[in-house]
Amino acid sequence: MHAPAPLTMPRLTGSAGGNRTGLMLLAVVTLASLPVFWLGFGSLAASWVTPEYSYGPLIPVISLYLFLRELRRKPPVETAQAVNRVPGVALLVAALVLGILGNLVRIPDVVTYALIFWTGGLVLVCFGWAEGRTHWAPVLHLIFMLPLPQFVYWKLTIVLQLISSQLGVWFVELAGVPVF
Repeated sequence: MHAPAPLTMPRLTGSAGGNRTGLMLLAVVTLASLPVFWLGFGSLAASWVTPEYSYGPLIPVISLYLFLRELRRKPPVETAQAVNRVPGVALLVAALVLGILGNLVRIPDVVTYALIFWTGGLVLVCFGWAEGRTHWAPVLHLIFMLPLPQFVYWKLTIVLQLISSQLGVWFVELAGVPVF
């Protein structure tokens, strides 16, 4: 029997100093963006303690798992090639502008949606357009951690309550019990 092969992550090409610089730049960009998205984090934390959205904290963990699973299946990158990071930078800037506008008008939903765009931009910056766009599923999955806007939530609640009551009446009448 053969021993199982060790799990290895794809190795990005470049010097060790280049990788450290990239990681430092990633950390700086992330820390600098935290104040922009702080209102959104507070809104998410407040909604995740309600019974309707208590599953919310699991969604980023599942998205991270999906992302790491995709990375594990990719072959290691061997050659150095030009990587187009411009779409990622543009998406990062657009997300930051949207987040700042959401903060200015004090609408947390706008800030949380901007956070999703920012995450997608960060993936595109880190991997480049050619490889980064293949990781759309874990980023898109993050949408499920966001609460529905209130007007959509109440509209759906009213419609679903009406359907539920009609089904209940139908089942009771089916059993031969008069319903008034």
